[in-house]
Amino acid sequence: MAGRRLRNEEKTLSEKLAGIRQLEKLINGKDAKSCSERIRNLRNRDRLVPYADPEDAKRRKRLEKDPAKWLQWYLPDRFPLAFGDVHKQIISACIRAMTTGTSITDAAPRGFGKTSLLWGMALFGVLTGLTRFPVVIGWKASAGAELLDQWLGALSGNERLAADYPCQCAPFIESVQSTRLKGILRKLDPEEKAGCDVRKVRGLVILPDVQEPTTGRRMKQCALAGASMNGSIKGLNVGLLSGETLRPDVALLDDPQDEKTADSEALVKKVIKKIDYGIRSLAGPRRRLTVMAAVTCVNIGDVSEHLLTRPGTEIIKIGQITTWPDGWAEKDSTVRAMWDEWNAERLDGLQNLDGGKKARAYYRAHKAEMTAGMSVSWNERYHVGDDVRPGDPDALFAAMWDFYDLGESAFMAERQNEPIKEGVSVYALKPEHIIARTDHDRPPFYVPEWSRLVVAATDLNPSYAFTWGVDAFGGDQRNGVVAYGFFKDSPLPIDSKKTPAEKERLLFEALVLHGRQLAALPCRPNHWGVDAGGAQFSAVLKFSLISEKECGLKCIPMTGRAGKTYNPHVKTRVGMVRNGVYECYDKETRAKWLCFDADFYREVAHLAWLGTIGAPGSCSLFAGRHDEWAAQICAEKLNGKAEIAGRMVYNWTQTPNAPHDAGDVHTMFYALAGWNGIGTGGAASGPSKKSKTVSVVVNGKVVSR
Repeated sequence: MAGRRLRNEEKTLSEKLAGIRQLEKLINGKDAKSCSERIRNLRNRDRLVPYADPEDAKRRKRLEKDPAKWLQWYLPDRFPLAFGDVHKQIISACIRAMTTGTSITDAAPRGFGKTSLLWGMALFGVLTGLTRFPVVIGWKASAGAELLDQWLGALSGNERLAADYPCQCAPFIESVQSTRLKGILRKLDPEEKAGCDVRKVRGLVILPDVQEPTTGRRMKQCALAGASMNGSIKGLNVGLLSGETLRPDVALLDDPQDEKTADSEALVKKVIKKIDYGIRSLAGPRRRLTVMAAVTCVNIGDVSEHLLTRPGTEIIKIGQITTWPDGWAEKDSTVRAMWDEWNAERLDGLQNLDGGKKARAYYRAHKAEMTAGMSVSWNERYHVGDDVRPGDPDALFAAMWDFYDLGESAFMAERQNEPIKEGVSVYALKPEHIIARTDHDRPPFYVPEWSRLVVAATDLNPSYAFTWGVDAFGGDQRNGVVAYGFFKDSPLPIDSKKTPAEKERLLFEALVLHGRQLAALPCRPNHWGVDAGGAQFSAVLKFSLISEKECGLKCIPMTGRAGKTYNPHVKTRVGMVRNGVYECYDKETRAKWLCFDADFYREVAHLAWLGTIGAPGSCSLFAGRHDEWAAQICAEKLNGKAEIAGRMVYNWTQTPNAPHDAGDVHTMFYALAGWNGIGTGGAASGPSKKSKTVSVVVNGKVVSR
């Protein structure tokens, strides 16, 4: 090549180069590669995560036969307590949904760990090969992201899973970032990618295939996805290295509704449509998708009821209390009376800040009588206690506490999955039900220690009498009637033949006398609401301006609006709407008055009589006879209600020729309490301009419009 003999230094260099080439051949086993090829080989070695065998294949095989033990061994931080019957039923339902293709709905109590179980069972399914693409669908918008983060945390940071499932976990131990995962290799020559990926926007993680060298276990690539009922899940699929397009084969629904949805017929239909038209169509052409829903019943006719009554679905129902104490359902039940007595002791102790000491003492003394025949679905669910707060004796005690603390209606829905049918309960309200809510230990005019607010209300019927009452409210909307009566003193009744001006003057005088009597009561109210509807509107507004000076008690004029006409978006409104109540200003008299959703608060007042004395949201009467008062409250009955064009429309009927003034007084009680911050938060806020008409329920029948 040089055209001459090489010099000595050139010969030396040539020999060195030849040696380098020979060394490269020995190292690579083939001809030397370029510098870029050598760098690529080094990078590939850095990305190599080869197949591996489990640390203990026998242990893994043994645990896979018992999913409950599998969850507690491999995920001890997530499942530290022993499972109860309720959890074992959900676990079994998930397995049947994955293996038999049967859709299942399991109604379980709220707060018992349904979300964690569905998350864990989805992971169990893909690691054991029972399912290739489960999707867990929660309610809140962040459900998908939260589920994904938890799966990635288990795959990348759980030592027990990494030991027995190295093929699936090893790539994620290297990294949980999408770019890095996509480059991970199983083999170098020829190159074989693992195919892992994380797609955080879709709540999706793609796991590698499995080829364990010694055990012989082989499984194809699989995926996990978390999603929200309020997000878009249509067309969910992943492309695999083999060219296969993988679509979901199991959908695990986690409580697919909230309280607002359960209370709205239109929103319930919307969710049901998404489940039937969207979720059930996620599967591909060669695999039928099965749906396993873990739900909590909130209302009659809600999403959970649709899933529990859907043809072809296996139904499982279990409550916090699986069997009630012996004699619970009997008329004048002795055991229920003991429960009520226990609750009275509990409330009395809590008022004295004893932390439940009296409740625990009574329970220990009478446990045998109060819990004979009683059982619960999870024996580990009770307050354990610490150095600061003493614990519960057991899970039976905790269930009793929850029953009274939540209130019977909420407990039966949220914990027993047997919501009380409010329509039937309201329609069946009778005077004897109200009289049964008489607290014989509370004398008239006595304001209970638990009271946070005392209100008075007066319903005006100038042609015969003013009906008035005083009511004490606790912070949880528990309330007790302190006093009531009928003001019939002169100048009442007012002759209908008198001129409007004369009627207004006489009404004004009657209000002054009545106000002075209320102010002199030993149970002096914090607020006094006066019916300002109809012809007496102007007189009551004018009276409110001088009431405090003349009577020593400030009058608050109040007007109720039916649900179909209630609208807070009026020009006279000032300030914010509070619990369905808003304040208005009259320019002519320069007086203010309150306007409230009368239908809503009348229903709340009716339902309060169905609660046990002392329960949140319940109402009770002072000691004495209350026949006439109870009859007036029951003179109006709710036959049906429905959401129409964004408004809740109520259908009330009134007993002919029967006064209902006491019912109006109670409605005003609750509206005043709502205005002062003690409310349900469920009152209507007015119609939506874009809402459409939906079906109407009247007398138990659905009428489409």
